[in-house]
Amino acid sequence: MSNEKISLSFTDGSSDKVYQAELIEVDGGFNVNFQYGRRGKPLQSGTKTKTPIPYKDAKKIYDKLVQSKTSKGYLLEETGIEYAETEKAGESTDFKPQLLNTINEENLEEVFKYFPKVFMQTKHDGERRGASITSLEIIASNRRGLRVGLQKPIKDALEKLKDGGFIDTEIDTEDMGGHLVVFDVLKFKGLDIKENPFSERVNYLNQLGEEIKSKKLDNALKVDSPTIADSLEKVKAFVERARSKNEEGVVFKNGDSNYYEGRPSSGGDALKLKFVESATLRVASISEGKRSVSIEINDNGNWVSVGKCTIPANQDMPNQGELIEVDYLYAIKDGALFQPIYKGKRSDLDESAAIISQLKYKKGITGTFN
Repeated sequence: MSNEKISLSFTDGSSDKVYQAELIEVDGGFNVNFQYGRRGKPLQSGTKTKTPIPYKDAKKIYDKLVQSKTSKGYLLEETGIEYAETEKAGESTDFKPQLLNTINEENLEEVFKYFPKVFMQTKHDGERRGASITSLEIIASNRRGLRVGLQKPIKDALEKLKDGGFIDTEIDTEDMGGHLVVFDVLKFKGLDIKENPFSERVNYLNQLGEEIKSKKLDNALKVDSPTIADSLEKVKAFVERARSKNEEGVVFKNGDSNYYEGRPSSGGDALKLKFVESATLRVASISEGKRSVSIEINDNGNWVSVGKCTIPANQDMPNQGELIEVDYLYAIKDGALFQPIYKGKRSDLDESAAIISQLKYKKGITGTFN
């Protein structure tokens, strides 16, 4: 009886997907876990065994899972990239992220009105990850505070920071698949700094960045050092540079504010300006014979249609009832989303996230969707 792990990939035209399965001993029994997703993007995690089971039974499940993938054309992964173990995926952690409200471009002057010190960072289009380096292990969490896996090069880089003395360190990051973008530090070598002003946390962030560069870990860990804005012109220039690079948006933070959990009912000391709108929606149904789904959103307890969305050929079709993320230009009141673009599944959220208050409407336009 022994642990087993396999990394598979499937490439066909624009489709490039990876799949990892593992048979691993846990608490006297065995679990069968898996990760999957597009290459270069954060992977979704899951398990075929909610609790450890005897080796013989787990082995049958593992072999059947691998056979089901290879029969669909998946081959042994050739890139040499491995993915970290997932036997603790889904466990609750202490990570409770700070969430941001949105600001419109025409309201940028308000940032200077309410923020004594204005710091700017790029908004990255990945998945939220808290990463904690303890004396025993590396713990990665999604925005719901549930444990998830990381690509092995990322975990190895965090292990090297641990070996270099960064024990009891916690960072807030965006998982881009092949690397983490670090944009805040919550603990630094045992020092809890969540209550420190952001302007002070920036100093720890920069120290971490220097350590990452000195250890040549910046392929897996990239620090987003904030830019200070002392004028509206500097803000607008930063926004235009980010837009010209096709970034998702810009984040503004009050340098005098601490790190608080959750999202305020309005405003707040950290705001985001997005160049496109996005929404978490639920798949209402799958169009027969087509790569599109009907999408819906919760309007005070009632699920209402907001149109349809095409699923790209290089992505797996979501299932009815699953949550997905969609970019769009604007929403039409009592109608559909205009030019929706599928971004992926949102297994890190629950249905409470798919609420109608997310939507940004085009003024003066209403309609119905049939």
